[in-house]
Amino acid sequence: MELPALTAVLVDAILAQCPQYDRVSVTVALESVFAGHPTLLGGNSISMLFGQNNDFTNATVTIGDVHAGNQVQVTLPQPIDLLPAALAALASIPLTDVPAPRSDLPQASRLPFESSPHFVGRETELKALAQAIGTTQPAVVMPAVATGLGGIGKTSLVTEFAYRYGWYFHGGVFWLNCADPNQVASQIAACVVGLKIDTTGLSLDEQVQRVLHAWQSPMPRLLIFDNCEDRAILDQWKPTVGGCRVLVTTRSDQWPTLTQIRLGLLSPAESHLLLQQLCARLTDAEADAIAEDLGYLPLALHLAGSYLATYDHHTVEQYRKDLTIAHRSLKGRGALPSLTRHELDVEATFMLSFNQLNPTNALDALALGMLDGAAWCAPGVPIPRDLVLAFVPEGVDADDALRRLQQLGLLDGADAVVLHRLIAHHVHDRLGDRRNAVRVIARWESQLAQRHGQAYFVLLRAALSHLRHLSTVMQGWGDPWVAICARHMAEYADAMNDDALAEEWYRQCLQAEHRAFGAVHGQVAATMNDLAEICVRQGKRQAALAYGQQAYQINRQLFGDQHETTAFYALRVGYFLRQHGLEQQAQAWYAQTLTILSQDDRAEERDVGLILEATLALVTLLQHTGQADTARQVYDRSMQILQPYAITEEMDAYWDGWQALQETMQSHGTQ
Repeated sequence: MELPALTAVLVDAILAQCPQYDRVSVTVALESVFAGHPTLLGGNSISMLFGQNNDFTNATVTIGDVHAGNQVQVTLPQPIDLLPAALAALASIPLTDVPAPRSDLPQASRLPFESSPHFVGRETELKALAQAIGTTQPAVVMPAVATGLGGIGKTSLVTEFAYRYGWYFHGGVFWLNCADPNQVASQIAACVVGLKIDTTGLSLDEQVQRVLHAWQSPMPRLLIFDNCEDRAILDQWKPTVGGCRVLVTTRSDQWPTLTQIRLGLLSPAESHLLLQQLCARLTDAEADAIAEDLGYLPLALHLAGSYLATYDHHTVEQYRKDLTIAHRSLKGRGALPSLTRHELDVEATFMLSFNQLNPTNALDALALGMLDGAAWCAPGVPIPRDLVLAFVPEGVDADDALRRLQQLGLLDGADAVVLHRLIAHHVHDRLGDRRNAVRVIARWESQLAQRHGQAYFVLLRAALSHLRHLSTVMQGWGDPWVAICARHMAEYADAMNDDALAEEWYRQCLQAEHRAFGAVHGQVAATMNDLAEICVRQGKRQAALAYGQQAYQINRQLFGDQHETTAFYALRVGYFLRQHGLEQQAQAWYAQTLTILSQDDRAEERDVGLILEATLALVTLLQHTGQADTARQVYDRSMQILQPYAITEEMDAYWDGWQALQETMQSHGTQ
């Protein structure tokens, strides 16, 4: 029976039982129902059900409430072919807009969960799923896979998809929980009820085969394989041809031949909304702070919001102070029931993946070390993939270990890898090997050392959050490494011309070096010199001079008065004195530097660059103070010392100044 003829039969039947309606409005309402759009007839909802007798020769039209409204039973003059209407409905599936949830799923459906009143966001993912499976031509079945870490909301997403898009699959929505592979067959057999298959005398296996056969028909159906961590389960049970569309949820992102929709965390705004839906007493600032503490993880947000609503005497300030992954709120205390029946325990959710790593297995042991290394980095901040691969002993091929962690949903991302902050807490509680923290900084340091110029600062920018985090968590037991982190932070601030921040980080570096090496150490002196430079730029000349003099005294104790290193720091003291306006004292320090560097016993190993710098400093000062003859003597003496050596343009730090000095001397006829 064609649709126009069917519509006319139904209109006549409805008007015979409900004469208060007119033919036009009934016809329009039925056409809207056939098109898949919710509609009203005289202010009442209208829905339709075909084929109660499994022969598609009858229909039931319900107007108003299913219990209190009118039900019109219609016997059709000939059986109808439901496939054209079903394909037409699927063809109308919205791909650019997300429809509202509907409770009137096709009668055959087997969906164990309700739509959540607290579902927020995910419009992009819902549309991506619709676009992935919304083709109208029956063909080879190609599933779409929703992936993401435990607690990210994969089951909630596909549940919501079923209630928003399920009506467009007239053959029904069928849900299979694949967490226990041994239970899948019995769940498939249970679908016989909705499909109206007569099970009389049929074994379980025969019932399963009848369902699988029905799923290979052209009728559009939506199959959901939830918690499917093993590709073999999907391959065993999904139909290969026919009208079924298949959605899969899994933690693993290793499904290379299928369309994958990777679920990320909720946005700050979505997290804020969810928390305030669950606990109305939260202020905007409180909701934002808790959402950030929980890393925008849906399960954690659900538990925290429920807990704070249940125990309204608990202040948010105290809650945040007490919050860890082991907090009773994150273990389901005071939580609303889970509509998807998942365990209400964040840590237990992570344990499902973590416990699959066997430390006695070589690959898993490598993966655990890599995971621990990532946990020492700033939580929730991307880590370059190449660096993560280096979080294992040198000489080891770590690609398979990283792939293992991604398969378990413990690490997320491709070019940059992310470890959720709550997983990081969990890993720290169970691993937390300080040797891995040291290895992480060593790998950062090694990677940075291999880059120069702009490439160095690009990598350093990616490292900032991690180095800052490590410099905090390693305080008191990893001071040499804290100093390295602080130095890189200072160098970046310096490059960004943020002198105040650079000074702050150099101070932290100095404090860590003091704790690690003591007061008399070359690295301590080097950092004091850097601090002095930053102080000069900020006009803090007295502080700069003090740092410079301390650095000189340290090297004098380490190497004596006549060492080249001591000479370098003497030159710096002269520079800081001149900046302070003490030119006579600066002249003495410059002269002292040249005296040390000019000793005859240094002829084989002179630091040409340092001699150039000292000569430039002293001659320029002498010229500035009107001591031209003395300036010429110093210049001539330095030229004699430097005669055996090549002064090339590669000495770019001094070349321009030296060339200018030579031109000045020539213009005065002194050379």
